[in-house]
Amino acid sequence: MTPTELNTKVASTLHRADLTTQITGFIGDAKERIERRFGVTLDITTDIPAMTELLFYYATMQAAYEYLNDGDNARYYSDRWELECDRQNVLNPGTVTDNYAAEPPNMGV
Repeated sequence: MTPTELNTKVASTLHRADLTTQITGFIGDAKERIERRFGVTLDITTDIPAMTELLFYYATMQAAYEYLNDGDNARYYSDRWELECDRQNVLNPGTVTDNYAAEPPNMGV
């Protein structure tokens, strides 16, 4: 999927052709969010990396609904994004736990 295809898909889902300029910004927000969460640097100038399409879609939809002040739908897509992040298991392949909610190490105190 290219960023242009994602832009078209989001505009279609929102039924808002007037937001194409803002959607480009929402895609940029999604990229930054994914990079922060997983500690990677993505280049999406020509193509969105395989297996990250849903991460981009959910984060872009959340940003769009936040822009439209639709908190219920923004929360829905935020939850979908968190679930997809957990499914990716980028940091610990084969685990089902959230790597960011791990217990702190026992310091022997």
